[in-house]
Parts: sequence; C-alpha cells; structure tokens
Amino acid sequence: ARLLSIVLVFVVGAQLLFYNNQFVLGNTLSAHKTMAQYTEITAQLNQKETDGEGNLNYFRIKDYDDKMTACAPLTANFNAFSVFSSVIDNDSFFPFALFGYGDNASNCLKGKHGNLFGDCFLGYKYFLVHKDSQSTVNFFSYTKKTTVNGSHLTEGDFSVFENTLVF
Repeated sequence: ARLLSIVLVFVVGAQLLFYNNQFVLGNTLSAHKTMAQYTEITAQLNQKETDGEGNLNYFRIKDYDDKMTACAPLTANFNAFSVFSSVIDNDSFFPFALFGYGDNASNCLKGKHGNLFGDCFLGYKYFLVHKDSQSTVNFFSYTKKTTVNGSHLTEGDFSVFENTLVF
C-alpha cells in the first residue's frame, strides 16, 4: 500500500506540472518563454505613440499568428485583447466571430485572425507577426512595416507591422 501511495503522489505531481505548463503558462513557443520581447516592443511603441505633450495615444497590438502567450496582455502590460471566462456562454462569441476572430480554446477569445473592418473598429493599430508569416502580412495593402528611430521594429522572431487604416 505504501508503494502504491508513492506512485500515486508521483503521478498526481507529474499531472500538476504538465497542466501548469500547458494551461497556466499559455501557448508560448519553445524559443519564446519570456515576456522580454513583448515588454520591449510595447515600450518602443509607447515611445512612438507619445505626443509632444507626453500623452500616450491609445492603440492595440494584434497577435497575428496566435504566438503570443495568453497571459501577455496582463503580465507584460501588452495592449491586446484576450478574455477567458469559465462561465461564458456561446452567445457571447457571436460578435467576436462576426469580425472573423478566432479562439484558442473553449471559453477564450483572442485577437488572432479577424478581418479588416474588425481590426480597424477594435483599434488594432499594430500587428505582432512571427517571421514565418511576414510575407503574408507584407502583402496586405493596408499594412506597412513599423519603424522606430528609422529602423524596422523587430524583437526576436517577431516584427511589428502598422495598420494604416485604423480609426
């Protein structure tokens, strides 16, 4: 019985570690487990969006590829849209789906995908794009590479593109 208890404690402990890694830490890429890239990008965009009087203009950053962690908006002070609720009903997903946005799990809404009107209406001024999708986003007529101090804003494997039609 003692051996069985030890095995059960080990199995339960392994499950807790697995669930923490998969659900609590989010959908991070194996190469991007820190928030440094998000905080650096946000800091540079905040500097770019500050007017001459020191006021910060509001903007949102869209996670184009769903590579951003689910907790990035809260833990990295990242201006993005991400909502999780264990008591949300399917009717609440309808407006979000109308604009073409997807979710990464049940009861979770994120800003990945979407359409032009939704991006503009919800204020997605910047797109955070992984290097694998940059050619796709560069093809859109309403996006341009974001520059800060004359150079394209990149951090790690991510680049930032600007939505020129946002209102």
